[in-house]
Amino acid sequence: MNKLLILTVLAISMGFLEAGVVRRAAFEFGSGSIRVQVADVDTETGAILRTVHSESALVRLSDDLITQSDKKFSKEIQDTAINIAKKLKERAIELNAKEFQGIATEAYRVASNGELLTGRYSEELGVPVTVISQEEEGRLGFLALVSEYNLDPFKILCWDTGGGSLQISYMEENGEMKVYKAPLGISTTKSAVRHIKKEASTLNPLSQEESQLAFEHLKSLLPGAPKELLEKLKQKDAKLIAICAHPATLKSLGTYTLEDVEKAIINSLDKTDEDLILENQKPFDSTQLLLVKAIMQTIDADEVTYLSTSNGSTQSLLTLKDYWYTQIN
Repeated sequence: MNKLLILTVLAISMGFLEAGVVRRAAFEFGSGSIRVQVADVDTETGAILRTVHSESALVRLSDDLITQSDKKFSKEIQDTAINIAKKLKERAIELNAKEFQGIATEAYRVASNGELLTGRYSEELGVPVTVISQEEEGRLGFLALVSEYNLDPFKILCWDTGGGSLQISYMEENGEMKVYKAPLGISTTKSAVRHIKKEASTLNPLSQEESQLAFEHLKSLLPGAPKELLEKLKQKDAKLIAICAHPATLKSLGTYTLEDVEKAIINSLDKTDEDLILENQKPFDSTQLLLVKAIMQTIDADEVTYLSTSNGSTQSLLTLKDYWYTQIN
């Protein structure tokens, strides 16, 4: 692939700013955590010259939302999120960040008071926040992956799973971004599987029968794969790359097949949370394995490679023109 063509396509997608270097703090208000990345950005080239600081903290917004009958964030989780975000911004100010911007994802899209919480970030902390669509979330994850690993954007498909949603993003030959999406992430998958269990307080242990029922339920919740996605996966040199939330067993393999996933599922059966933790897994890995299998079957994927992206969508947010027109000081 022509190097100039790749850079041109990415430049069009990302929309670089005018000349200058500025220290920015980009926030990602996710469904399960809040992340900040502080970096010096060359606004002429769109390059991140140096990342000064990166930090994330757990805030289980999706878990909270699932327990609320009115589909509103509880006051307790809102206050927790505000306090954590405040500490992250204070750290950014200590590091001399001059511009601040944030994005919010699935939990904020679903909650009936999601925009009220993002409004608090703006009013109380001075961080303007945009509640982005799943298509935009997929685009940001894709661009972050391409940037961090210097990948050919025409040959990869980026599979991004978060706390409340998943996106598989890829670029057509004409530079158009396509995103396959579903409302299933760590928290929403746990919720979808929990109704299979007789004891709702825990997901584990999962019996073979419960595991199969949960798998079939998760697969029924996934939209069918579009023809363009199926064709993209079958192209020569196409590579499906998973980022963000992923079961520890599959992360350790690096590249894995459907057979590897099925073996990992069998290995997780009839194990308690404590058993899984002793094997360096998280308790929700057992349900995430079922989701991985359901997705791979739905999109007819033969192989997946996991890559860790150090800063997630904040890596892209730092350089995207449209987010930095108006600043709150």
